[in-house]
Amino acid sequence: MTTLEENWNLFRSKLNGIKETPNGIEARCPSHEDNHASLTASCNSGKILLKCQAGCSFASIAAALDMEQGQFFAPKHSGGAGRKKEVARYRYENAEGQHVFDVVRFEPKDFRPQRPDGEWTLEGVERVPYRLPQMLEAIKQGKAVALVEGEKDCDNAAKIELTAATIAGGAGKWRDEYLPWFKEALVVCVPDNDQPGRKGMALIASRIATVARKVIWLELPGLPEKGDLSDWLRIEGNDLAAFRGLVREQGREWTPELEAELAGEDQQQEWPEPVPLIGEENDQEPYPVDCLGRITTEAVREFREYGQQPLAMIGSSALATISLCCQGLADIARDTQNSSPISLSILCIAESGERKTTVDRTFSKSLKEWQRDRNRELEPEIRESNADHAAWKSEKEGYIAAIREVRKKKSGTDNEVSQLREKLRGKEKSEP
Repeated sequence: MTTLEENWNLFRSKLNGIKETPNGIEARCPSHEDNHASLTASCNSGKILLKCQAGCSFASIAAALDMEQGQFFAPKHSGGAGRKKEVARYRYENAEGQHVFDVVRFEPKDFRPQRPDGEWTLEGVERVPYRLPQMLEAIKQGKAVALVEGEKDCDNAAKIELTAATIAGGAGKWRDEYLPWFKEALVVCVPDNDQPGRKGMALIASRIATVARKVIWLELPGLPEKGDLSDWLRIEGNDLAAFRGLVREQGREWTPELEAELAGEDQQQEWPEPVPLIGEENDQEPYPVDCLGRITTEAVREFREYGQQPLAMIGSSALATISLCCQGLADIARDTQNSSPISLSILCIAESGERKTTVDRTFSKSLKEWQRDRNRELEPEIRESNADHAAWKSEKEGYIAAIREVRKKKSGTDNEVSQLREKLRGKEKSEP
């Protein structure tokens, strides 16, 4: 696998008019007629950073250099020390057989999606089932399609000439945008042998049944706990003929009654599987940047062209700043009893080098300037207030000291103490 340092050297070799700077290099931008060395660039441990002062986008510069955008980022999960090792890569294709994304499996066990440009995200990518072209051909020929929970099961099914499909992330990651692909299909839903697997597959079956010609529910016999189709195929004698026999003999057509039965079984589970506190990394949806409003959306997108941080990170920083600006201006009432400031608590988790601080500094700059200016405006008033409070405190302490002094003197009277106490009460009420 090519290293980031090698891609940095390749990048430099393609530029003209390079000059070394304390922060990296300057060169003529390859994306426009440039006579002034408008391009600045540097390389850290995670990515190649570049900016054209004339405004050329990152994508246009990469294209002009005939480089993939993924070459500007350090390879992740390459299997080095302290990293996960890639053990399998599953290619997802659209209806025309074009590459749309990969799901990569690592050891220790982990799955992550990767776009063809090298980015570890599904943002902006068409979501399709795994082995979609083969699935569409089977539907066209009137053949059954087995719906399973993993890409490995699909590949193993293909070895016995059984057409199988799955979705990225498994049964629990269903999206209704998959529905059109299953129109008029004969689908055999094959859950993994555990309650979460059955629950997730039942949800899919209920959705697919709205468009499919027929949906069959099949729980494979002889499986260990959490076993799947691949485990079933390892049992001697299990092949395509055996699978078709099970569909005929033990498969149950999906009906509202079956759905209710499975839902009841799920509710009877005394100790259901715990829900992870942090979602799986491959459970990603495109960040809804268009929902931020025109001004904020344009600001977030423009900053991404400059900094190349993920849209979710930039959008969250923008929302946090907007929330901080507005929380002193209005409250939100969820009902007649619950009212609170319009505040947001936002947490972003990213790797070192993702430039989180740069994003926050940019979006909070005006806030900090406002705070600084207000502090300067209020400084005389604050000093005057501090002086008034110091004087009040001194007078209060004087009354307390006087009461102690009168009590020490044998000549002091209760009337004198009472007068001092009354003055002390009045002072307490007049604290500035």
